[in-house]
Amino acid sequence: MKRKINTPIATYMKAVKAYLTAEYGCVKGEWQITLMALEDALNRYVQVKQAIEEFGIYNSQTGLKNPLLSTEKDLLATILKLSQKLGISPWDAAKIKTPETDDTDDFINNLTGNE
Repeated sequence: MKRKINTPIATYMKAVKAYLTAEYGCVKGEWQITLMALEDALNRYVQVKQAIEEFGIYNSQTGLKNPLLSTEKDLLATILKLSQKLGISPWDAAKIKTPETDDTDDFINNLTGNE
């Protein structure tokens, strides 16, 4: 089955990869599955939103809610979780700890007067 490519999502995924490259120097191989899952979830989310817009939130005959609303909620939760794993939002990026440089030698040299 051929994957349908949604242009805004392709543009977004390109931006995510550019961000990761700028932040970490490259898009690491171990991130590929997370990136693929994010792209798939985004594509499904768009499809579900379009179906909800087409059929409405409520069935006019039965008055019941569209069952796709729960699917939309689940997909959004998945998208947010994957975004957190990649650290691609400002909030998540701030929570990722970067390795600190070891300045022990500089500290000791400053204390002892040796440079």
